[in-house]
Amino acid sequence: SIPENNPFVNSSSFNATACGNLREVTSSDQVCAEIFSIGMQNPFRLAMNPNNVGEVEFRVGDVGGATWEEISNGGSAYAGHNYGWPLMEGPCAGLLGHCPLQEDFHDP
Repeated sequence: SIPENNPFVNSSSFNATACGNLREVTSSDQVCAEIFSIGMQNPFRLAMNPNNVGEVEFRVGDVGGATWEEISNGGSAYAGHNYGWPLMEGPCAGLLGHCPLQEDFHDP
C-alpha cells in the first residue's frame, strides 16, 4: 500500500494515481502515487540501516550520466526529496561533469 506520508499523494500540485490503475495519462500533472522522491537516474545497490528503529533509513547508489556516480541518503526522512537528476550530476550543475572539486569532497 502507499504510505500516507508520501508527499505525492493528496498534494494539490500532483494528480496522484496508483500506477497499477494508470491505464492512460489524462492530464499533464498526473503522477504515479507510488513515487516517493525524484531526481535519480538509475538507483542501484540499496543498503538498509537496521539500527535505526522507528524510521526507514538507507543508502543508495545512483549511476551517473558522464562523470559522477553517487551514494545518496534515503528513507522516510527524505520524502519528496529531489536528488537532482537531470539538472545535477554528483556535485556539478549540468550533465558534463565539469566543475571544481568541493572543499569537503572526499574520494572514497
